[in-house]
Amino acid sequence: MEGYSVKTYVDKVSELAMMIFEKGGAPLESDRGIRVEIALFLMYLATADDEIDWDEMREIGYDCGIEITKWNIDEYLAGGGVKSGKYGSSVPYTFQLMVEADKALSGTETDLNCAESMLDIYRFLADSSINKAKIVNSQRITRAKDYLGMIERYWVNNRPCKASMSRKGMMQTIIASKKGVAAPKKC
Repeated sequence: MEGYSVKTYVDKVSELAMMIFEKGGAPLESDRGIRVEIALFLMYLATADDEIDWDEMREIGYDCGIEITKWNIDEYLAGGGVKSGKYGSSVPYTFQLMVEADKALSGTETDLNCAESMLDIYRFLADSSINKAKIVNSQRITRAKDYLGMIERYWVNNRPCKASMSRKGMMQTIIASKKGVAAPKKC
């Protein structure tokens, strides 16, 4: 993912989501919701030290294609749950939809890994946010790790099972089924 800007990745995930929803028969009128979700993630990381760096906020707005000003920043921070601390406790709606899209497309000739691609983009965004920070603090790193961990767990627990299972996962399933215990869900 080196050599690409945050804006490029936001544009790509937006295009991917629009294409997936259109193929699924639920075309979106706009990609604004996706862009706002990504902006909220970046704001969540950027405000880890309880400070608002306006240069960083303007850059987030530019990268995500939304207008962030001193007059509307509170709407984003309060409405998105960033200010209250609720933001980091739930999986983004668009990510949940990508997992569902993967399930719907599993086994078809359009067998994409939409959620995994989106997860990679969230990882890139977190790394970028940490690397761009004027002062890197442990709160930003902790928030990034916790949030990425949450969406990774959601993905692992909800993704469609693929034919390619790790050897360790296959052995756990075989051993569990031989003991008469329900085999764990492995993908």
